[in-house]
Amino acid sequence: AQPDKIFRVIVQGDQLNGTSDDVANVARSEGGNPKRVFKSLVGASVELSGKDLLKLARHPNISAITRDEQLSLVGTGDWDVQVPKDGEMWRDSVNAKPLWGGLLSPAPQAPAIAIVDTGIDASKVGDFGTRIVARANFSSLEPNALGDPSGHGTMVAGVAAGNADLVPGVARNARLVDVRVASSKGEALTSDIVAAVDWILANKATHNIRVAN
Repeated sequence: AQPDKIFRVIVQGDQLNGTSDDVANVARSEGGNPKRVFKSLVGASVELSGKDLLKLARHPNISAITRDEQLSLVGTGDWDVQVPKDGEMWRDSVNAKPLWGGLLSPAPQAPAIAIVDTGIDASKVGDFGTRIVARANFSSLEPNALGDPSGHGTMVAGVAAGNADLVPGVARNARLVDVRVASSKGEALTSDIVAAVDWILANKATHNIRVAN
């Protein structure tokens, strides 16, 4: 219906008979502009016109074309509100306390957690100390952003691994890997998240990443 409009899509190819580079080359040959080539799936993010999209869809080695949707965070709220831990029940529900240790039994060392979100505010020293060991930014909407102006990623990191006495997280000694995909408005492209997954898989051994949120 809109042959001249530029569409942002994720193109996937035949996993048995091609690579992500092959998908990007096919898209390019049909007039597309590949933006990212993925590793965790055989595919690439591509910008192309409506008429070129139809041509690409007919190619025998292309298995799927989906919109590179703009996603947003679920849930809203003031993440700076401090709720006394005695008024919360989720820590007991997830049985977090055995991970904290005690005077006679030190806490087991948790693996690193990758927080795929709006970023982590490193100034929350009481929560994270020096445990943010790596950062990577895959946000196409805010590629040069720093920190966490939204607060959502910092809140998630605090629930997972915060070490503040008033509002402790679950794995209080876990190292954190800040994998930013979302803008300060909490918006991200699907392709940003796939690229983040690629990076986590490539770097999981380096940082001992065993959990991704």
